Amino acid sequence: FPSHDRGSLCWRYVCESKATVQEVYQAWQSWYQNLDPNGLLSESESGANAEDTSTQASAADKDGTDTDSGASGTAEDATTDYTQELINQWCSLSQQEPLLICLDDLPNTLEWQKFFQQWVAVTEKMPQAPKLCCTYAAKTTWLASLAASSARLYLWECEGIDLAMAQVCLAKWQLKGDLSHWQTLVDLYRGSPRHLRRTADLIGNLFNGQINEFLLLDEIYVDEATQQQLKEQISACEPVQLKLLAALAKSKTPLTLSQLTQTQTVGKLSVMERLNHLESLRWQNLIEVSRTSNSDSQTRYGLIPVVREVYQQVFAS
Repeated sequence: FPSHDRGSLCWRYVCESKATVQEVYQAWQSWYQNLDPNGLLSESESGANAEDTSTQASAADKDGTDTDSGASGTAEDATTDYTQELINQWCSLSQQEPLLICLDDLPNTLEWQKFFQQWVAVTEKMPQAPKLCCTYAAKTTWLASLAASSARLYLWECEGIDLAMAQVCLAKWQLKGDLSHWQTLVDLYRGSPRHLRRTADLIGNLFNGQINEFLLLDEIYVDEATQQQLKEQISACEPVQLKLLAALAKSKTPLTLSQLTQTQTVGKLSVMERLNHLESLRWQNLIEVSRTSNSDSQTRYGLIPVVREVYQQVFAS
């Protein structure tokens, strides 16, 4: 997160794979109305000039977390421009107190592209504009360029959690196992909180919480929601990236850049083009970068285990 003053308003929302601007707008209204029933911006107020708004927000330190994509809002007119309404409300409220908005797992859709373009155009003219932070399902050139040109749009890369954090995050499932079993589980899913939570649910329900019994299967568990999400994410990749994924999927071991260069599946690309596409795939958590421990010590690229499992099931045929 960027530096953010205490005594400000913070809202975080975790999107589903196909979240729309309208869903986020309704979730925001529901959360803020519960926080301050008398402070919710009406459509007429939010559409007014920020300096003229009569909205009052609490000055106390507030922090909200909303992960329910089914949050309901009042019925809106079919012609409502939810992008404009959401930006207007956030910008108007930020004139009263600092505002930090965090959106996680945003889908790569045309609607959200337009939202960000409009966001940058509006907030660059506002000295007290809110800060918008997000993790994105796919890093794209246009998004990176927007973030680089805006002081009010932040992108960050989510890294996997370590063993200690995994034990905290999965505490409610009361999993049982020694440190080596825990470490193997975390490594298997590369520290992904989402994959670890879904796997912990399976271990708790079918293996009485015994991590070792699950590991004895020697297979990666991929639930239907994860499979669908990764299927959509892979399908949205650029054609060259799909070829890179296909080449990595055919190899049982990670490949060096020179080996990928020689792969006929990928076609003729310059070294820099390959590196740019590999970086995009890595940023999307579809591939991982490693170094061998032997004498050549070359950087190698391979599919993340969960991604390999889904790719073999869905795309290999």
